[in-house]
Amino acid sequence: MNDPHSSRRALIAGAGAVSLTGVLAACGGDDQPPPSSSGTTPGAAPTTGGAKPPTSPAPLTTKSKIPVGSAVSFGADGVIVAQPTAGKFIGFSAICTHQECVLTNIKGDTIKCGCHQSEFSAKDGRVLNGPANRSLPKVDLKIEGENISLA
Repeated sequence: MNDPHSSRRALIAGAGAVSLTGVLAACGGDDQPPPSSSGTTPGAAPTTGGAKPPTSPAPLTTKSKIPVGSAVSFGADGVIVAQPTAGKFIGFSAICTHQECVLTNIKGDTIKCGCHQSEFSAKDGRVLNGPANRSLPKVDLKIEGENISLA
């Protein structure tokens, strides 16, 4: 049977099989062993010295950068730092409790979600306007001198 449709189907099926084989091969693992717990690969010379782990977390900000009666969002770090009254600093999650959007819009003492317009108090994290119905969770801060970091 020399049906042109049959040979075309066979060609397309063969090309699909070859493509699938390539995709599966690309998904496979490699033959390299994982690094050892010492951080070196087998056969590599061990390193000496190097960076030491930090003794405390890097500061998010300094006290002077947080306005009294307002807050600043550090969305990349997932935290909002507020100063409701002079010298009092509080941390809140920068993730909206409604649908987990990152909170970055702060005007005065109001934190507003850009996704669905929920509003929270920068003084205590409570909901001012929905659709969110849960306050922002508190985040522990560490104050050392002028620096503010995550605890």
